[in-house]
Amino acid sequence: MSLLVSYVVATDTFATIRGVVRAVRASTIAGGVELVIVCPSAAALGLEHDVTDGIGAVRIVEVPEIVPLSPARAEGVRATSCPLVFIGETHSFPHPDCLEALVVALKSGEFVAATPVIENANPQTAFSWAGLMLTYRHWLAPVTRGETDVVSTYNACFRRDHLVAFGDQLTAMMDYGSGLDRHLRANGGRLLMEPAARLMHLNMAAFPGWMVERFLSGRFWGTARSREWSPARRLAYVLGAPLIPVLIAGRALQSPQWTHHRRQMPRGTLVALLLCALATAAGEVTAYVAGNGQTPVRLAEYELHRARYV
Repeated sequence: MSLLVSYVVATDTFATIRGVVRAVRASTIAGGVELVIVCPSAAALGLEHDVTDGIGAVRIVEVPEIVPLSPARAEGVRATSCPLVFIGETHSFPHPDCLEALVVALKSGEFVAATPVIENANPQTAFSWAGLMLTYRHWLAPVTRGETDVVSTYNACFRRDHLVAFGDQLTAMMDYGSGLDRHLRANGGRLLMEPAARLMHLNMAAFPGWMVERFLSGRFWGTARSREWSPARRLAYVLGAPLIPVLIAGRALQSPQWTHHRRQMPRGTLVALLLCALATAAGEVTAYVAGNGQTPVRLAEYELHRARYV
């Protein structure tokens, strides 16, 4: 089978992504997948050939540092050789038919990116659902197949040429909240929601890690969002800070996704969502006042080692 799609994932060691690689190997088109592992050292990675056996190709990309993650992910994208690129995470696991469905969806060239349906990999806890609703709500069931305005930077599949066309700006496009989908649409690209593709996502649940991660995520997103704002606009959003958690929680609670999943959520999910909205808003406002600080470095721990906090 010829290579069809590159699957990019940044990690410190192979053990961190063992579950992800097993999911990729279980893909119905595993032989057509180029697995691109971005890491600080190939020698120290600890590649397990018995786990990667069956995957079409494995490429290791060494970078001086994988933290912060955005530059490492950008280098991974540049190193790919397939026309399609899936940007994965250490804590997301595609269903066996996920990658094939995305490849089929993008085959015609009508769309420049396609996103799968996101499912909860640890649905037993309230904070897991709260975090998932705030971050990935747009791609939770119920959804219908068709053009969409929003795709996530991670856990989605893109046409490679549209990504590398960003040139030196690709690293910034790998930031959470960078508006990658908006920039793709501004360049004439169309985005697809593909319900035939499904992916399991592991979410923060352990206290107090979930609150720290929510704050950092809000600060990271707020920094990317306000990168080109004027001081006056920043001040306006700071003054409106009390409204931000209301808006964050309100959008989630009024969504069809909340209604659809509410019955399977454990007791306390509403309270958890409100707390998560407060923590996220606090991080966002901090970004408008003080920028990113060490947020990308601190957030990387929760991104790389999510399994420690569930």
